[in-house]
Amino acid sequence: MKKSPVWTMSLTYLLAVTFIHTMPGLAETPDPLATNGNWLVTTGTVVHVPLEGGFYGLRTDNGKRYDPGKSLPKQFRQPDLRVRVEGKVLAGVPTIRMWGKVIEIQKIEVISSGPPGKKVGADEGPSGDRPKPATASPK
Repeated sequence: MKKSPVWTMSLTYLLAVTFIHTMPGLAETPDPLATNGNWLVTTGTVVHVPLEGGFYGLRTDNGKRYDPGKSLPKQFRQPDLRVRVEGKVLAGVPTIRMWGKVIEIQKIEVISSGPPGKKVGADEGPSGDRPKPATASPK
């Protein structure tokens, strides 16, 4: 049996890796609750990102990042606030932040404050007050 040159095996490996990484859905982890087209329902934590003067983003429980921009109501702009979010992922929207996918929040509610798994009572929160569930008004 004739041995293949090293470059042939390297090329085959490179093509296989490229094929696997370009297949939609193979390399991605689904969001915790659901994604239907560009509609997203997920749970995560509000984070303060100190880039470009600072802004608030959403990191889902599986590590994906979303940039809600001004669609995040002011009462929810608290680091480490655990929330459940429903909204529309806006594909192809340019942003100077380049921190995550842009999302327009339609509904948001507090799960707890603090790290995942820590439940907070109705009268507890970062400053003793807890934001009420809110529905972001569509723009």
